[in-house]
Amino acid sequence: MKKKIYLTISIIFIIFINLYSLSKLGSIKERMRTPEHYLKLPAGKYLRVMALDNREIIGDMLLSRALTYYGAHYYNKRYKYPYLYDFFKNVCEIDSYNLQAILMGGRLLSDKYPHKATKLLISGEKYLPESWKIPELTGFIYYYNVKDRHLAAKYYEIASKKPSHPPYIPSLSSKFYTETGELEEAIKVLHSFYSTTKDKRLRKSFKQDIDKLSAELYLRKKWRKAVVERVIDGDSLILKTESGYLKEARIIGINSYELNSPFEEYRIYGRIGKDFAYYTLNKKSVHFTIGGDGVDKFGRILIYLWYDNTKLYNEEILKRGFAKAFLRYNFNKEMKKRFKEAEEFAKANMRGLWGVRYLKPIEDLSYMKAIIGNIAKVRFRVYNVYFGRKDIFINSSHDYRHSFKLVIPLKFKMNFYPDILKFQGKKIEVFGFVSQYRGVPEIRVYEKSQIKVLQ
Repeated sequence: MKKKIYLTISIIFIIFINLYSLSKLGSIKERMRTPEHYLKLPAGKYLRVMALDNREIIGDMLLSRALTYYGAHYYNKRYKYPYLYDFFKNVCEIDSYNLQAILMGGRLLSDKYPHKATKLLISGEKYLPESWKIPELTGFIYYYNVKDRHLAAKYYEIASKKPSHPPYIPSLSSKFYTETGELEEAIKVLHSFYSTTKDKRLRKSFKQDIDKLSAELYLRKKWRKAVVERVIDGDSLILKTESGYLKEARIIGINSYELNSPFEEYRIYGRIGKDFAYYTLNKKSVHFTIGGDGVDKFGRILIYLWYDNTKLYNEEILKRGFAKAFLRYNFNKEMKKRFKEAEEFAKANMRGLWGVRYLKPIEDLSYMKAIIGNIAKVRFRVYNVYFGRKDIFINSSHDYRHSFKLVIPLKFKMNFYPDILKFQGKKIEVFGFVSQYRGVPEIRVYEKSQIKVLQ
């Protein structure tokens, strides 16, 4: 008898809500035109009391309206969905255990309102503490939308402690902690999963990751600060230490092509390696640790080098494909494995110099900013050739301050004579490392074969 009474009251309530909405909407035509009127409802805490034992029914009804509101504006890319958070908040207050509604609200809000999305998810986690999906999505939003890697790592770590979470969760938590430089936290997350899982394949994989991070943590504890005073080539440079001394350093575990090679192709590759090092390190504050035998036969200190606080240059240049692994001499075994894997990654993905033969020419110069820090083949028609004090500029537009250009250092000008005087008005193809000067992309060229006249 009581159930019938509750059901009757609920039906009356649903009818009341619809009548209330219709009174706000007016005609069907107006309702389709202004779906925001769907949102003119009492707050969720009042609806929850009035819904009695039928919270799921009311929650599903409101969820369908939220989706109608979202869908009505989906193709209007400039629309901000100002009422979407309040709507999903009402849905979650009425039916607090509706996991799909919580996740859906988080996903739909993440693009325009990432902080409101995380707020909704965190409030939903109170009612569904066993779900790994809520902190996982929270971590993803912090990483992808908010760009806060520390909080991303934290929430992935929370997700890794929930039952039935997939193996990639602790791996991502560790990865994000590593990117923020929090290696001890990264190792702790991996060790926690390693000690609980019975999967032999996963245990082996996590053990390898723990060993790699432990090796880097050991080296980081010996950090020294310096500034890169001058880049010599892709694997050697001059450091200015905190005490003011200048020291020539050799990067452990890598070997870039020689700048004075008798083969033109290798000289180009050497220059590209140097351009990458210059673009990445020149005049930057860095950390280094002396490793291996301390010094090489030329008296250069042998170092591991970190820039931007967390990036290991030895590994990064190998992953980007601008140098080869050089593992012959004595240094940390775990770092040797890591550098070998970085080189194999670059080969497999044809990155940097490993993919030169497969590069497709770029003709849309608006795309150049997206590939700064990589090598490219570019085709364009030369607007003019300008001789500066230190460099020769081959411009792609009259607006030379804001458009892509080639730069030939004056010391290399004889490599291009007499052709350099004939480039104006010609369509050319150029190959090299894409860097930038004051935000404008450019390629520095050194050898004649880097420029090809097409017509």
